[in-house]
Amino acid sequence: ALPVSIHSRGSWQRCLELLKDSRVKKAVFHWYSGPLDILREILVRGFFISATPALRYSPQHQEAIKTAPIERIFLETDTPVFYGEKEGACLPARQGFRAEPKDVFKTLELVARLKNIPPEKVAQITTTGAKQFFNLE
Repeated sequence: ALPVSIHSRGSWQRCLELLKDSRVKKAVFHWYSGPLDILREILVRGFFISATPALRYSPQHQEAIKTAPIERIFLETDTPVFYGEKEGACLPARQGFRAEPKDVFKTLELVARLKNIPPEKVAQITTTGAKQFFNLE
């Protein structure tokens, strides 16, 4: 079965319920910034969350990344979204920056800082997890 990427902004509980009722075995909740109780259930079910450059300004996203084990986090850029300077500013913005694939390194640095893990270790663990998740080995 193929993995599923869940874009559930504001609908985390409903998406989790849909997954429970499905045969999906592998899922990643993109840019998770929802409640920690739902995050805990996502993790108990073996699912993943992804980290984005929104870690710069989203307290909810920061808490999710702090809470989730590094082995259950993927790094991404969400290219070509525009990142603003404050929560919810992922719209075409006058400030901030437009994400590019190279910005995965921004995400890496932010996760490393939040988790207090060397960036090289974050890269190794998240790459290994992604390879297994997406059957790339």
